[in-house]
Amino acid sequence: MTNPVAPTDDEHRVPDHHFLAYPPFPAKDQTAAMVESFEDFKQEPIMMPSLPPGDYTDDDLRRGLDGWTDEAAMTGTDAYGQQLIDLSIDRTPEAVAAAKRDRSNRYNERQRLRWRVNVVDAFKIGSDPNWNEPEGTLNVDCDISRPPFNRLMDATLGFLDSRFDAFGNKRWKQLFVMIRYGFGLKTEFSGLHWPGSGSYAQKYHYTHAARRGASYEQRGLMNLDTIGESCALLRSPEQATRGFLAMARREAEAVWDIESAKKLTEIFAAFLAYLEHYEVLSDAYLAPAIRRASLMAKAASLALVQSKQIEDKIDQPDGLNHAAWVLLGGTYGNRQVVASVIAAEAEKEQVVDDDESDGGWSAPDLDLSSPGMASLTATQAIEVLQPMFDPVPVESLRQVNYLPFSRRKVVALLPPDTSSSGPAFTKTYYRLRTVPAPWTDEERWREPGRRAREGDGEEEEDEVVEEHPAIFEKEEATMEDTGDIDFWIDPAGLDMADPTWIIGMGFRARWAEIGSSIEGQSWWILKLKDYVLPAFWQSTEQERLAVQNDPAAPYPAQAVVAEPPE
Repeated sequence: MTNPVAPTDDEHRVPDHHFLAYPPFPAKDQTAAMVESFEDFKQEPIMMPSLPPGDYTDDDLRRGLDGWTDEAAMTGTDAYGQQLIDLSIDRTPEAVAAAKRDRSNRYNERQRLRWRVNVVDAFKIGSDPNWNEPEGTLNVDCDISRPPFNRLMDATLGFLDSRFDAFGNKRWKQLFVMIRYGFGLKTEFSGLHWPGSGSYAQKYHYTHAARRGASYEQRGLMNLDTIGESCALLRSPEQATRGFLAMARREAEAVWDIESAKKLTEIFAAFLAYLEHYEVLSDAYLAPAIRRASLMAKAASLALVQSKQIEDKIDQPDGLNHAAWVLLGGTYGNRQVVASVIAAEAEKEQVVDDDESDGGWSAPDLDLSSPGMASLTATQAIEVLQPMFDPVPVESLRQVNYLPFSRRKVVALLPPDTSSSGPAFTKTYYRLRTVPAPWTDEERWREPGRRAREGDGEEEEDEVVEEHPAIFEKEEATMEDTGDIDFWIDPAGLDMADPTWIIGMGFRARWAEIGSSIEGQSWWILKLKDYVLPAFWQSTEQERLAVQNDPAAPYPAQAVVAEPPE
């Protein structure tokens, strides 16, 4: 084995073009002039101003020299006599106050005008198509890799903060709280939530409050990272929006006063438009449904007003339905004819002697009808109905059939029949054709439900029949609730230029068929048991088809839950 040859000096030499270029070094005498030696260094004092009278406070630190005397400020110099601060600034009390006001105005402009919307414009994003949302009302990460519920909660807090002044109104704040509770928009609610989307999807991390309030079953699912979604607005945006807004009058506790329900729909429409504007839920399987739900919410306020107009027409004291029900509807469906009604009324009007009463005390008559809706007597009802039924005599009317309860939906609107040979109202009133509208799974949007409601194999308990049921429980139907039922409304005061807005409304009512023994004809009347449902309360075939065409969610909406061990 031979040893390697040692390199020569020429081989260690670096080529000329690889040499580093250094700046010229100063001369020795110049360096000595710049740096003093340690022996020649002399410590010089730095003059500092004295503290203001009294204790030193944080306020003095924030204000700088605002509270210090000019004489003390003049002494603040370094070793060379140079002032430590710029004394060219005017530090008089007036100038200091003006500078403070300027700083406050700049802060307010930055925080309130840019980040927060005025009260008047708070909810225009959901109603005004020309509204431009101020820039910066939401500053959160809306990347689809984050769980959608996290993004939704951040946007909820951003909506509250950007409308801070508007939600200073306690009633408006309470309405938004109803929205949050209705859709489960609170992190402390127990329930599963989807992870994010994409290649870097993040898992949802449950809060301590959610785990603490969870049931045994829910905690097990959380610990096993089971995937599911309990937020109705994410699980089924359109279905949840339709169900919530259809019951807006009940949610807002505004059965008779519709203004609170209108404000509830206005706030919810603004919230959905806010989510759509910032693309908070931009996932492919969520964005189309959120867009359609936003359009539905924007039109909900008008639909509620229109349903209230039809409701007032039906309950109008001098209208066909109300007067005919007073005369022929009877009490809880008892069959009545005009003669028996008048006789019962005369008996009720008899004066009771004090000896026969309870010590002279009597209970007041309670009016359970809606405010402003006065009741009619039988005599007044005959006077109201006679012009409507002419030439049919009102005395010949009687009750033919009765339905204690039927929920029906308008499917057609028929114009007045001017050539009719029947009563006068059939020549001027519009006829609404209704069909039965039974309860559907689409309306069960609140409760996820892990087992089928019907046919789950559990034996139903025998119905308990009370020996003495209440009066209203004695109602019995005289016919099957099938087929079409037509009833009439007076078009006066309604916008009937395009009456299609009535199509789809829902009625939950008692129904009675009245007829004339002379003419052999019959007509239906109704007495509402609840408020009229708006036209959008059930989806159309076209809307259901649009939902089916949306991209499928990559995660199951509901987890398959195993029964806990015994």
